[in-house]
Amino acid sequence: MTRSCSRVVVCALSVLAWLAGCGGEEAGALTVDLTGRWSGSWTAGGSSGTFEIDLEHEGDRVSGTASGGIGGFEVVRDGRLEATVSGATLSGTVEDEAVKMSFTLRLDDSEATLSGDFLATLQGMNFKGEMEMKRSGGVKLGGV
Repeated sequence: MTRSCSRVVVCALSVLAWLAGCGGEEAGALTVDLTGRWSGSWTAGGSSGTFEIDLEHEGDRVSGTASGGIGGFEVVRDGRLEATVSGATLSGTVEDEAVKMSFTLRLDDSEATLSGDFLATLQGMNFKGEMEMKRSGGVKLGGV
């Protein structure tokens, strides 16, 4: 085999090995079904409260409802949640009559936890904080 032919074979084998390792999926692609009820807590500016979301996950789209409050007072009621998934990151919005919120959460599937930052507007005031939620029943792998 000539030297230039050997280079072509080596290049072709390298490309095939790379493609086989990719498995046709984006590196770090989420393989967890986020569908279900997630509940947890949030903190912002010295305040804290609870938050619950019910999700439907299909492909890279996530939708559902959200509710949450502080000290027994419900601040978000039946908020409409729309989000997208990229890798292990869930980014989106929650809106209801009183609150508009944007969030970026990361999935730790070993802990069955979504956690990250949010920015909410309530009665013209902005609140920046953090939230962490766990899925009821753990995380379902695959099926997305």
